[in-house]
Amino acid sequence: MEQEAPHFNEIASVTLPTMFTSAISEPAFERLGVIAATALGLQVILMAIDTPEGEQLSICHGMPWPESTTLSAASALGSALLPTSTALIVDLLHPCPPLQTHPLLGELATYLVLAIHTTSQQRRGTIVFGDRVPRELSLEQQQLCAAFAEQAAALVLLRAEQSRVAELEAIVQEAQQRTNILLDTLERQRNQAEIVLLQGEASISALLDALPDMMFRLNREGRFLDYRAPHGSLLFALPEQFLGRLIEEVLPDSMARQTRYYVEQARTLNAPQFFEYQISFSEGKSGDFEARIVPLDNDETLAIVRDITERKRLEAQVLQIQKIESVGQLAGGIAHDFNNLLTAIIGYAELASLSLDPDSNAADDVEEIHRAAERAAGLTRQLLSFARWQVMELRNVRLNELIFDLYKLLRRLIGEDIELIILPAYQDLWVKIDPGQIEQVLVNLAINARDAMPEGGKLTIAVGQRTLSEEQARKVVGMVPGDYVLLSVTDTGIGMNDHVKAHLFEPFFTTKEKGRGTGLGLATCYGIIKQHGGTIEIDSQVEVGTTLEIYLPQIHGEAGASYSLLDEARGLPRGNETILLVEDEPAVRVLAARVLRAQGYIVLEAENGDDALSIARQRGRAVLHLLLTDVVMPRMSGKTLAERVTAMLPDVKVLFTSGYTSDIMIYQGPAGTGLAFLQKPFTPVTLARKVREVLDS
Repeated sequence: MEQEAPHFNEIASVTLPTMFTSAISEPAFERLGVIAATALGLQVILMAIDTPEGEQLSICHGMPWPESTTLSAASALGSALLPTSTALIVDLLHPCPPLQTHPLLGELATYLVLAIHTTSQQRRGTIVFGDRVPRELSLEQQQLCAAFAEQAAALVLLRAEQSRVAELEAIVQEAQQRTNILLDTLERQRNQAEIVLLQGEASISALLDALPDMMFRLNREGRFLDYRAPHGSLLFALPEQFLGRLIEEVLPDSMARQTRYYVEQARTLNAPQFFEYQISFSEGKSGDFEARIVPLDNDETLAIVRDITERKRLEAQVLQIQKIESVGQLAGGIAHDFNNLLTAIIGYAELASLSLDPDSNAADDVEEIHRAAERAAGLTRQLLSFARWQVMELRNVRLNELIFDLYKLLRRLIGEDIELIILPAYQDLWVKIDPGQIEQVLVNLAINARDAMPEGGKLTIAVGQRTLSEEQARKVVGMVPGDYVLLSVTDTGIGMNDHVKAHLFEPFFTTKEKGRGTGLGLATCYGIIKQHGGTIEIDSQVEVGTTLEIYLPQIHGEAGASYSLLDEARGLPRGNETILLVEDEPAVRVLAARVLRAQGYIVLEAENGDDALSIARQRGRAVLHLLLTDVVMPRMSGKTLAERVTAMLPDVKVLFTSGYTSDIMIYQGPAGTGLAFLQKPFTPVTLARKVREVLDS
C-alpha cells in the first residue's frame, strides 16, 4: 500500500494580499529560484503565479521549457493538490504514478509542490521544487522549501506593495497636478478679482472726482478723518490742511460753530441735517455753499458740501428778470395807451400845419407841437423797447442829424463835470436804422461812460466812414466787405481789464455795485447793432479810457433824401375804396377817418368788434375793400374780428394797427403770412401811404 503524501500546512501556508498586479519583476524570482536550487541541491524550480488581473507569470529553472510548457506543468501539479492542501510531495517514499507518468512531468522523478493562497483562501499560484532523479526529501529540505516559498510569497507581496506605492504615487502626483491646477486657477481668479477691485476703486474714485461736491468725514470729536474736493473748487485745499485737525482749527469761527451744531444735531437725532452758508475769500470773492451732514453707523459723520454760488447767481438773475418784466409790463401798458394820445396830437398837428401859411408864427408853433409830440413818441418807443413790445421801424437816416438831435438829452444825462464833444462826418452818411433803437444804444453807452468817470472827464462821439476789405471783414464774425458808417464813443474813464472786456456783452454781466446795474445795457446794445447788420468793437486800457466803435452798413443814393413835414404831406396817395375802420379810442378813430375821407375813401366807423360785424353783415353783397382795425380792443380782439369778417367777405384785405410789437401781433393776429401792420403812433402821411400800399398789394 502506498504511503499517503504528507501535507505541510504548518510550514507551507503562504498568504498573499488581494492586491496583486503585473508589476512583479521576473529577474527577482529567477534569482530566488537559483538560490533555492543551490541551497536544496535540486535541479528544477518551477513557479506559476496568477495575478488578480488575470495575467500569468512563470519561472523555470533547470528545465529547457518555454513559458507555456512551464505554465502547463505547474498547473498540472497544482491541480493535484486537494482544495484544502497547501503541499504535495512526490519522492522515493511518496510515489504518485499519475504524476510520474504525465507526459510533461514524467521527466521529474522528485518534487515538492506548494500552493500560494490569498487571505480569501483563493489559490493564486504554485511553486514546485523538483529533481530529475528519484530521491528522498528530508524534513529539513522540506522545511527549507517552505521557507523559500515564504520568500517567494514575500517577494510577491513586496512587488505588490511596490506596485501599490507606485499607484499611490501616481494618485498623489495626479492629485498634486490637480491641486496645482486648482491653485493656478485660484491665483488667476484672485488676480482677476484684485484687478476688478482696483478697477472698481478707480471707477469710484473717478466718479467721486467728477462730482462737484466736497466730502468730509469726521469722528465723534469733530476731527477730519477724510477729505475730498474737486480741483477748481473754491474750497479746494491740500489734504494736510484738513486731515487730523478739528473743525475749529480749520473753519472760521462763525462757520465752525454752525458746523459743530449741525454735526451734533445729526448724531443726536440720527437724521441728516441741511444748512447754507457764505464764505468770503481773500481775493475779494465770495461763495455760497449748501452743506448736508449725514450720521454714519460707526459714530462718525459725513459732511457733503456743494458750491451753489452759480445757482444763487442764477436765482438772483431770474428775480431780476421778473422785476424787469414786471416793470416792462407796466411801462409797456402806459406807453401803449400814451401812443393813442400821441397819434391824435401828431395827426391833428399835421392837419393844422397843412391849413396854415408856412411863413406864419402859427405854423411855427404847430411845427414845435409836432416836434414835441415826436419826441414824446420817441420816449414811448424806448418804453416799448424796454418792455420788448417795440416794432423795429427801419428808416433812411443821416447819422449826423441823429447825433445832434440827441445832444441835449446826452448833455443832461452825463452831468456838468463831463465834457461832451460831437465830431460829425464831413459828408452826409446815410444808414438804414430804427432811430429809436440807435438812440437807446447811444444813451446806454453815454451812461456807462459817465459811470466810468466819477471825477469827470471827456466823452467824445464821432461819426466817420470806413471801407472794410475782405481780409478786414474776415477778422470780425458776421461782417461782410463793404462801406460802413463808423460811430465811435470814447471816454477818458477808468478803463477795463481783459477779464471785463471778455465778458462785456454777456447778459447780466456788470462791474457796477449791487443795485446800480442790471447787466443788460451793453447786451441790449450788442443785440440791436447785430440786428442792424453791424458790429461793436472795443478798445480799452486801465486808467486810460475806453473806445467803442459801432459799424453800421452805409446806404448810397437819393433814397435817404431828407424832407420837411409839409414836403412829406404833399402828394399823398388817394383812392375811392370802402374801408371799415375799427378803433376803440375816439380821438384816434376820428383822426383816421378824417384823413382817409380827405383822400377820397369811403369810411365806415365802428367802436368795437360787435359794431364792426353788424356793419359787415349789413353790407351784404356790397363791396368792402379794407378792414382797418386795432389789435387790442375790449370785448373782441382784432384777430377774432378779422377772422369773422374774412369768413363772410373772403376778398377783404386787413390792416392791423397797434402799439405792440410784431411778436404780439403774430400771437394775437390771424394765422398766415403777409400780415399788414401799422405801428402807433402814426401820422396822417404814414396812414395814407400804408392804406394805399395794402389796397394795391
